Amino acid sequence: MKVVHIIARFNVGGTATWIGNLSQSLNSSGIESYILAGFVQKGEEEDSRFLGCGGVRVSHLGRKVSLFSDVKAFFEIRAKLRELAPDVVNTHTAKAGVVGRLAAISLGKHRPAIVHTIHGHLFRGYFNRVGVFAVNLIERNLSRITDVMLFAGERVKEDCLNRGIVFQKISKVVMPGVMVPAATAIASESITVGWLARFAEVKRPDRVIELARRYPEVSFFLGGDGPLRTGLENNAPSNCHFMGWTKPEDFWPRCNIALLTSENEALPISLIEAQMYGLPCVATPAGSTVEVVINGENGFISETFDTESLCQGLDELIYNQSLRESLGAKGRTRALELFSIQRQLYDHLDAYKIATSFGK
Repeated sequence: MKVVHIIARFNVGGTATWIGNLSQSLNSSGIESYILAGFVQKGEEEDSRFLGCGGVRVSHLGRKVSLFSDVKAFFEIRAKLRELAPDVVNTHTAKAGVVGRLAAISLGKHRPAIVHTIHGHLFRGYFNRVGVFAVNLIERNLSRITDVMLFAGERVKEDCLNRGIVFQKISKVVMPGVMVPAATAIASESITVGWLARFAEVKRPDRVIELARRYPEVSFFLGGDGPLRTGLENNAPSNCHFMGWTKPEDFWPRCNIALLTSENEALPISLIEAQMYGLPCVATPAGSTVEVVINGENGFISETFDTESLCQGLDELIYNQSLRESLGAKGRTRALELFSIQRQLYDHLDAYKIATSFGK
Protein backbone atom coordinates (compact mmCIF):
# COMPACT_ATOMS: atom_id res chain seq x y z
CA MET A 1 0.00 0.00 0.00
CA LYS A 2 1.10 3.56 -0.75
CA VAL A 3 -0.31 6.52 1.21
CA VAL A 4 -0.02 10.23 0.43
CA HIS A 5 -0.82 12.78 3.14
CA ILE A 6 -1.71 16.32 2.08
CA ILE A 7 -1.49 19.32 4.41
CA ALA A 8 -1.18 23.04 3.70
CA ARG A 9 2.12 23.39 5.56
CA PHE A 10 4.13 21.16 7.87
CA ASN A 11 4.64 23.70 10.66
CA VAL A 12 5.71 22.81 14.17
CA GLY A 13 2.53 21.94 16.04
CA GLY A 14 0.01 19.26 16.83
CA THR A 15 -1.09 18.34 13.31
CA ALA A 16 2.47 18.00 12.00
CA THR A 17 3.32 15.87 15.03
CA TRP A 18 0.28 13.69 14.28
CA ILE A 19 1.19 13.23 10.59
CA GLY A 20 4.92 12.91 11.21
CA ASN A 21 4.53 10.15 13.79
CA LEU A 22 1.99 8.36 11.60
CA SER A 23 4.13 8.61 8.46
CA GLN A 24 7.19 7.26 10.27
CA SER A 25 5.13 4.35 11.61
CA LEU A 26 3.75 3.56 8.16
CA ASN A 27 7.21 3.59 6.59
CA SER A 28 8.58 1.39 9.39
CA SER A 29 5.81 -1.14 8.77
CA GLY A 30 6.66 -1.43 5.07
CA ILE A 31 4.05 1.00 3.71
CA GLU A 32 5.22 3.84 1.47
CA SER A 33 4.16 7.15 2.97
CA TYR A 34 4.60 10.64 1.53
CA ILE A 35 3.63 14.12 2.75
CA LEU A 36 2.65 16.82 0.26
CA ALA A 37 2.91 20.28 1.83
CA GLY A 38 3.58 23.90 1.01
CA PHE A 39 5.81 26.37 2.83
CA VAL A 40 5.28 27.64 6.36
CA GLN A 41 4.30 31.28 6.81
CA LYS A 42 6.16 34.07 8.58
CA GLY A 43 6.31 33.53 12.34
CA GLU A 44 6.15 29.72 11.98
CA GLU A 45 8.82 27.05 11.86
CA GLU A 46 8.72 23.92 9.74
CA ASP A 47 8.90 20.58 11.50
CA SER A 48 12.44 19.32 10.90
CA ARG A 49 11.17 15.83 10.06
CA PHE A 50 9.51 16.90 6.81
CA LEU A 51 12.00 15.43 4.35
CA GLY A 52 12.69 12.40 6.54
CA CYS A 53 8.98 11.59 6.60
CA GLY A 54 8.73 11.50 2.81
CA GLY A 55 8.07 15.21 2.37
CA VAL A 56 7.29 16.45 -1.14
CA ARG A 57 7.05 20.22 -1.66
CA VAL A 58 3.96 21.77 -3.27
CA SER A 59 5.21 25.27 -4.03
CA HIS A 60 1.83 27.01 -4.34
CA LEU A 61 0.14 25.38 -1.34
CA GLY A 62 -0.06 27.38 1.88
CA ARG A 63 -2.26 28.39 4.78
CA LYS A 64 -3.55 31.62 3.24
CA VAL A 65 -6.59 31.35 0.95
CA SER A 66 -5.72 32.68 -2.52
CA LEU A 67 -7.69 31.72 -5.62
CA PHE A 68 -4.69 32.17 -7.92
CA SER A 69 -2.29 30.14 -5.76
CA ASP A 70 -4.89 27.53 -4.82
CA VAL A 71 -5.72 26.79 -8.46
CA LYS A 72 -2.00 26.36 -9.17
CA ALA A 73 -1.70 24.13 -6.08
CA PHE A 74 -4.59 22.01 -7.39
CA PHE A 75 -2.78 21.24 -10.66
CA GLU A 76 0.52 20.75 -8.86
CA ILE A 77 -1.02 18.24 -6.45
CA ARG A 78 -2.84 16.51 -9.28
CA ALA A 79 0.43 16.04 -11.16
CA LYS A 80 2.20 14.68 -8.11
CA LEU A 81 -0.64 12.24 -7.40
CA ARG A 82 -0.43 10.96 -10.97
CA GLU A 83 3.31 10.51 -10.52
CA LEU A 84 3.16 8.80 -7.13
CA ALA A 85 0.00 6.77 -7.90
CA PRO A 86 -1.00 6.19 -4.25
CA ASP A 87 -3.63 3.73 -3.09
CA VAL A 88 -4.87 6.23 -0.48
CA VAL A 89 -4.86 10.02 -0.24
CA ASN A 90 -5.30 11.24 3.33
CA THR A 91 -5.98 14.98 3.45
CA HIS A 92 -5.62 16.95 6.67
CA THR A 93 -7.16 20.26 7.82
CA ALA A 94 -9.63 22.46 5.94
CA LYS A 95 -7.59 24.16 3.21
CA ALA A 96 -5.61 21.10 2.13
CA GLY A 97 -8.77 19.04 2.54
CA VAL A 98 -10.53 21.05 -0.16
CA VAL A 99 -7.69 21.33 -2.70
CA GLY A 100 -6.37 17.81 -2.07
CA ARG A 101 -9.70 16.04 -2.37
CA LEU A 102 -10.63 17.92 -5.53
CA ALA A 103 -7.26 17.04 -7.07
CA ALA A 104 -7.73 13.36 -6.16
CA ILE A 105 -11.29 13.13 -7.48
CA SER A 106 -10.23 14.85 -10.73
CA LEU A 107 -8.18 11.76 -11.62
CA GLY A 108 -11.44 10.02 -12.49
CA LYS A 109 -11.31 6.24 -12.71
CA HIS A 110 -7.64 6.35 -11.71
CA ARG A 111 -8.32 8.19 -8.48
CA PRO A 112 -7.06 6.76 -5.18
CA ALA A 113 -9.25 6.09 -2.17
CA ILE A 114 -9.92 9.37 -0.36
CA VAL A 115 -9.66 9.76 3.41
CA HIS A 116 -10.07 13.12 5.13
CA THR A 117 -9.07 13.82 8.72
CA ILE A 118 -10.85 16.62 10.56
CA HIS A 119 -8.34 17.58 13.24
CA GLY A 120 -10.56 20.37 14.49
CA HIS A 121 -13.56 22.29 13.26
CA LEU A 122 -13.64 25.93 12.21
CA PHE A 123 -16.98 26.80 13.81
CA ARG A 124 -15.52 28.80 16.69
CA GLY A 125 -12.69 31.31 16.90
CA TYR A 126 -11.69 31.47 13.20
CA PHE A 127 -14.39 33.08 11.05
CA ASN A 128 -17.45 35.31 11.28
CA ARG A 129 -20.93 33.92 10.67
CA VAL A 130 -20.61 34.12 6.87
CA GLY A 131 -17.26 32.34 6.96
CA VAL A 132 -18.62 29.57 9.16
CA PHE A 133 -21.56 29.11 6.77
CA ALA A 134 -19.17 28.82 3.79
CA VAL A 135 -16.95 26.26 5.57
CA ASN A 136 -20.02 24.28 6.57
CA LEU A 137 -21.36 24.25 2.99
CA ILE A 138 -18.02 23.21 1.49
CA GLU A 139 -17.51 20.37 3.95
CA ARG A 140 -21.05 19.09 3.44
CA ASN A 141 -20.45 18.74 -0.28
CA LEU A 142 -16.91 17.36 -0.06
CA SER A 143 -18.04 14.67 2.38
CA ARG A 144 -19.96 13.13 -0.53
CA ILE A 145 -16.74 12.32 -2.38
CA THR A 146 -14.84 11.15 0.69
CA ASP A 147 -14.57 7.40 1.23
CA VAL A 148 -13.73 7.59 4.93
CA MET A 149 -13.98 10.55 7.29
CA LEU A 150 -11.67 10.52 10.31
CA PHE A 151 -12.37 12.71 13.33
CA ALA A 152 -9.84 13.73 15.97
CA GLY A 153 -12.11 12.94 18.90
CA GLU A 154 -15.77 12.24 19.62
CA ARG A 155 -16.53 15.91 20.38
CA VAL A 156 -15.20 17.06 17.00
CA LYS A 157 -17.26 14.37 15.26
CA GLU A 158 -20.38 15.33 17.20
CA ASP A 159 -19.97 19.02 16.37
CA CYS A 160 -19.57 18.26 12.67
CA LEU A 161 -22.53 15.88 12.49
CA ASN A 162 -24.72 18.42 14.28
CA ARG A 163 -23.94 20.86 11.47
CA GLY A 164 -24.83 18.41 8.73
CA ILE A 165 -21.29 17.38 7.79
CA VAL A 166 -22.13 13.73 7.35
CA PHE A 167 -20.26 10.81 5.89
CA GLN A 168 -21.46 8.96 2.85
CA LYS A 169 -19.78 5.65 3.60
CA ILE A 170 -18.08 5.42 6.99
CA SER A 171 -16.46 7.53 9.67
CA LYS A 172 -14.09 6.73 12.50
CA VAL A 173 -12.71 8.50 15.51
CA VAL A 174 -8.91 8.24 15.60
CA MET A 175 -6.38 9.28 18.19
CA PRO A 176 -2.87 10.65 17.66
CA GLY A 177 0.21 8.70 18.61
CA VAL A 178 2.72 10.43 20.87
CA MET A 179 6.31 9.40 21.52
CA VAL A 180 6.99 8.17 25.05
CA PRO A 181 9.67 10.27 26.79
CA ALA A 182 12.61 8.59 28.45
CA ALA A 183 11.68 10.02 31.85
CA THR A 184 8.98 12.07 33.54
CA ALA A 185 9.40 15.70 34.54
CA ILE A 186 11.20 16.54 37.77
CA ALA A 187 9.20 18.88 39.97
CA SER A 188 10.98 22.01 41.15
CA GLU A 189 10.47 23.83 44.43
CA SER A 190 9.03 26.89 42.69
CA ILE A 191 5.80 26.34 40.74
CA THR A 192 6.00 26.63 36.96
CA VAL A 193 3.07 26.58 34.53
CA GLY A 194 3.74 25.72 30.89
CA TRP A 195 1.82 26.81 27.77
CA LEU A 196 2.96 25.48 24.40
CA ALA A 197 1.19 26.63 21.22
CA ARG A 198 1.16 29.06 18.32
CA PHE A 199 0.78 32.71 19.30
CA ALA A 200 -2.46 32.99 17.35
CA GLU A 201 -5.76 34.52 18.38
CA VAL A 202 -7.61 31.19 18.49
CA LYS A 203 -5.06 29.91 21.05
CA ARG A 204 -5.72 32.94 23.30
CA PRO A 205 -2.22 33.49 24.71
CA ASP A 206 -3.53 36.74 26.20
CA ARG A 207 -5.25 34.62 28.83
CA VAL A 208 -1.85 33.33 29.95
CA ILE A 209 -0.72 36.92 30.53
CA GLU A 210 -3.85 37.61 32.58
CA LEU A 211 -3.24 34.52 34.68
CA ALA A 212 0.41 35.45 35.23
CA ARG A 213 -0.73 38.73 36.72
CA ARG A 214 -3.08 36.82 39.03
CA TYR A 215 -0.25 34.56 40.26
CA PRO A 216 2.90 36.72 40.56
CA GLU A 217 4.61 34.03 42.65
CA VAL A 218 4.28 31.47 39.83
CA SER A 219 6.52 31.31 36.74
CA PHE A 220 4.71 31.00 33.42
CA PHE A 221 6.68 29.55 30.49
CA LEU A 222 5.25 30.26 27.04
CA GLY A 223 6.64 28.10 24.23
CA GLY A 224 6.05 28.85 20.56
CA ASP A 225 5.88 31.85 18.26
CA GLY A 226 3.43 33.64 16.03
CA PRO A 227 1.92 37.02 15.11
CA LEU A 228 0.80 37.90 18.65
CA ARG A 229 4.04 37.17 20.43
CA THR A 230 5.79 40.56 20.19
CA GLY A 231 2.81 42.54 21.48
CA LEU A 232 2.26 40.18 24.40
CA GLU A 233 5.94 39.99 25.27
CA ASN A 234 6.18 43.78 25.47
CA ASN A 235 3.32 43.95 27.98
CA ALA A 236 3.84 40.77 29.99
CA PRO A 237 4.71 40.75 33.70
CA SER A 238 8.18 39.64 34.81
CA ASN A 239 7.03 36.12 35.75
CA CYS A 240 6.29 35.36 32.06
CA HIS A 241 9.14 33.69 30.16
CA PHE A 242 8.93 33.44 26.37
CA MET A 243 10.84 30.39 25.11
CA GLY A 244 10.28 30.62 21.34
CA TRP A 245 10.04 27.46 19.26
CA THR A 246 11.06 24.58 21.48
CA LYS A 247 10.79 20.82 21.60
CA PRO A 248 8.49 19.07 24.10
CA GLU A 249 11.46 17.23 25.61
CA ASP A 250 13.13 20.57 26.33
CA PHE A 251 9.98 22.35 27.47
CA TRP A 252 7.76 20.13 29.64
CA PRO A 253 10.43 18.86 32.09
CA ARG A 254 10.81 22.40 33.42
CA CYS A 255 7.08 22.65 34.25
CA ASN A 256 4.81 21.48 37.08
CA ILE A 257 1.46 22.18 35.40
CA ALA A 258 0.37 22.24 31.74
CA LEU A 259 -2.03 24.97 30.64
CA LEU A 260 -4.27 25.31 27.57
CA THR A 261 -6.26 28.50 26.98
CA SER A 262 -7.61 27.91 23.45
CA GLU A 263 -10.93 29.05 22.07
CA ASN A 264 -10.98 26.08 19.69
CA GLU A 265 -9.11 22.75 19.64
CA ALA A 266 -9.34 19.21 18.40
CA LEU A 267 -7.27 16.74 20.44
CA PRO A 268 -4.51 18.95 21.90
CA ILE A 269 -1.31 17.00 21.38
CA SER A 270 0.64 19.45 23.54
CA LEU A 271 -1.37 18.32 26.57
CA ILE A 272 -0.93 14.66 25.67
CA GLU A 273 2.83 15.24 25.53
CA ALA A 274 2.68 17.03 28.89
CA GLN A 275 0.81 14.07 30.39
CA MET A 276 3.50 11.74 29.08
CA TYR A 277 5.85 13.71 31.32
CA GLY A 278 3.54 13.23 34.30
CA LEU A 279 2.06 16.73 34.39
CA PRO A 280 -1.51 17.56 35.44
CA CYS A 281 -3.40 19.89 33.11
CA VAL A 282 -5.71 22.88 33.31
CA ALA A 283 -7.62 23.64 30.12
CA THR A 284 -10.60 25.37 28.57
CA PRO A 285 -13.50 23.16 27.33
CA ALA A 286 -12.44 23.55 23.68
CA GLY A 287 -13.36 20.80 21.21
CA SER A 288 -12.08 17.36 22.14
CA THR A 289 -9.86 18.70 24.93
CA VAL A 290 -12.39 17.12 27.30
CA GLU A 291 -11.30 13.71 25.95
CA VAL A 292 -7.68 14.41 26.86
CA VAL A 293 -8.23 16.08 30.23
CA ILE A 294 -10.74 14.26 32.43
CA ASN A 295 -11.95 16.69 35.04
CA GLY A 296 -10.65 15.77 38.49
CA GLU A 297 -8.79 12.69 37.19
CA ASN A 298 -5.74 14.03 35.36
CA GLY A 299 -6.41 17.75 35.62
CA PHE A 300 -9.22 20.28 35.46
CA ILE A 301 -11.45 21.59 32.67
CA SER A 302 -12.79 25.10 33.23
CA GLU A 303 -16.56 25.54 33.11
CA THR A 304 -16.25 28.53 30.77
CA PHE A 305 -13.51 30.09 28.65
CA ASP A 306 -12.68 33.04 30.92
CA THR A 307 -9.65 33.31 33.18
CA GLU A 308 -11.75 33.29 36.34
CA SER A 309 -12.87 29.79 35.53
CA LEU A 310 -9.32 28.68 34.72
CA CYS A 311 -8.20 30.00 38.12
CA GLN A 312 -10.33 27.40 39.89
CA GLY A 313 -8.26 24.55 38.46
CA LEU A 314 -4.98 26.40 38.93
CA ASP A 315 -5.81 27.10 42.57
CA GLU A 316 -6.31 23.38 43.15
CA LEU A 317 -2.92 22.45 41.67
CA ILE A 318 -0.64 25.35 42.51
CA TYR A 319 -1.17 25.01 46.23
CA ASN A 320 -1.34 21.22 46.51
CA GLN A 321 1.81 19.28 45.58
CA SER A 322 0.37 15.85 46.41
CA LEU A 323 -2.61 16.51 44.13
CA ARG A 324 -0.29 17.60 41.31
CA GLU A 325 1.69 14.38 41.65
CA SER A 326 -1.40 12.17 41.92
CA LEU A 327 -3.21 13.66 38.90
CA GLY A 328 0.03 13.75 36.91
CA ALA A 329 0.67 10.05 37.51
CA LYS A 330 -2.89 9.14 36.49
CA GLY A 331 -2.58 11.28 33.39
CA ARG A 332 0.62 9.57 32.30
CA THR A 333 -0.90 6.09 32.74
CA ARG A 334 -3.95 7.06 30.69
CA ALA A 335 -1.90 8.78 27.97
CA LEU A 336 0.37 5.76 27.55
CA GLU A 337 -2.68 3.57 27.00
CA LEU A 338 -4.78 5.77 24.69
CA PHE A 339 -2.20 7.68 22.67
CA SER A 340 0.40 5.10 21.75
CA ILE A 341 2.16 5.14 18.37
CA GLN A 342 1.09 1.53 17.79
CA ARG A 343 -2.58 2.27 18.38
CA GLN A 344 -2.45 5.22 16.00
CA LEU A 345 -0.92 3.00 13.31
CA TYR A 346 -3.48 0.22 13.68
CA ASP A 347 -6.45 2.62 13.66
CA HIS A 348 -5.27 4.30 10.46
CA LEU A 349 -4.40 1.06 8.69
CA ASP A 350 -7.91 -0.14 9.42
CA ALA A 351 -9.35 3.07 7.97
CA TYR A 352 -7.18 2.84 4.84
CA LYS A 353 -8.18 -0.78 4.23
CA ILE A 354 -11.84 0.16 4.53
CA ALA A 355 -11.38 3.09 2.12
CA THR A 356 -9.67 0.96 -0.53
CA SER A 357 -12.31 -1.74 -0.21
CA PHE A 358 -14.93 0.63 -1.65
CA GLY A 359 -13.15 0.63 -4.99
CA LYS A 360 -12.34 3.66 -7.09
